[in-house]
Amino acid sequence: MDVNRLITKVTWRVEILSAVHSLSKSLGVNGQITKVTWRVENFSSIKDPKLYSENFSVCGHKWRLVILPKGNDVDRLSIYLDVVDSATLPSGWSTYVQIGLAVINRFDRELSITKVSTVEFTANDSSWGFPSLLALSELRDPKRGYLVNDVCLLEAYVSTDTTKGLISHELMIKTDSDRQKTDEADSSTQFRGECEAKEALTTLEEALDMTPVHFYGSREFSSLKQAFKILACFDCSSTALTIEQKNELLGMEQSLKELVSQAAKASRTRITFLQRNL
Repeated sequence: MDVNRLITKVTWRVEILSAVHSLSKSLGVNGQITKVTWRVENFSSIKDPKLYSENFSVCGHKWRLVILPKGNDVDRLSIYLDVVDSATLPSGWSTYVQIGLAVINRFDRELSITKVSTVEFTANDSSWGFPSLLALSELRDPKRGYLVNDVCLLEAYVSTDTTKGLISHELMIKTDSDRQKTDEADSSTQFRGECEAKEALTTLEEALDMTPVHFYGSREFSSLKQAFKILACFDCSSTALTIEQKNELLGMEQSLKELVSQAAKASRTRITFLQRNL
């Protein structure tokens, strides 16, 4: 069952990671981890200070995710894991849980924000999470990829197996990566919005107007990469770009990268020359 393939179509999904997933198998994961995918739509319109997910079961108990869209007294997205039935648990109840929480970057999954921890939940302390997962300014920036078409995509990985490293950044980012790469060409539904295409064109135009060396940095490269990806996948009047047009975009992207590299090298050479001759 491939969650990543359906990621833009579902509001809520639960699955058990097993050896069927190639990366899960290589990491020794075989049924110990429950993965949930929560697609929060109309994110900017949420008025309530807290938003609750549907319930899901792990090791006989019901759990849910809780997000604070406006943060918990800070200008950062907050996300927590709750034991839903804590009021009915016997006094002294406790369980250790390994959890991973992520805000997925829709442009580049490797840029997703992930946090992992092992926590003891008790009958009296049944909620735990990350109050400062992601700055709201970064979340709301349409060029960053965390809020696309006003949709925020969250994932949680939960296990009562506390083996160190069972849940990791690699697992969260790379789960089913082989299948994801195969299906990448079919994932243009993420980028079909006309506004996104216009923003991508604006980013590209700004890049062409700037000195190449100004793009010598990961953030600038990332924004430009996103713009090319959006344009390459954009569906115009139900007719996708031709192979030739996509190849032209890819060629332009490669040329810009080479130009940036040359400009950066020239800048370093100039600095070295000045240092030696001053």
